[in-house]
Amino acid sequence: MQEVDTLNQYITIAQCRSLFSGTGSGQVAAWAGVIGAGVGAIASILPNWILERVRESHEEKSVRAGLLAEIAGILATVQAREYSRTLEHCIERLKANPGSTLSMMSCIEKTGPS
Repeated sequence: MQEVDTLNQYITIAQCRSLFSGTGSGQVAAWAGVIGAGVGAIASILPNWILERVRESHEEKSVRAGLLAEIAGILATVQAREYSRTLEHCIERLKANPGSTLSMMSCIEKTGPS
């Protein structure tokens, strides 16, 4: 019985060696298929991953530029309507008259094409 186990171990070892040594053409073809499948998987995943990273980068830059444009527009409006100067006058009046209240009203004129 021990001889049968030893023989089975020898056959198993020989089969493993033949897989890696390339002595059998069937095993070489099988490994070539496995390697080809691995290379194909990498070749299909990697470009999509790179493309998605580039797309995310462009989207991030676009959103950043949009936010900066909105903030610049708000600042231009604040400067054009002189809100800061008006608020400074209000603060000075409130400091001069601590018990007083202040109400503000804004008149916004329509600009641009009608």
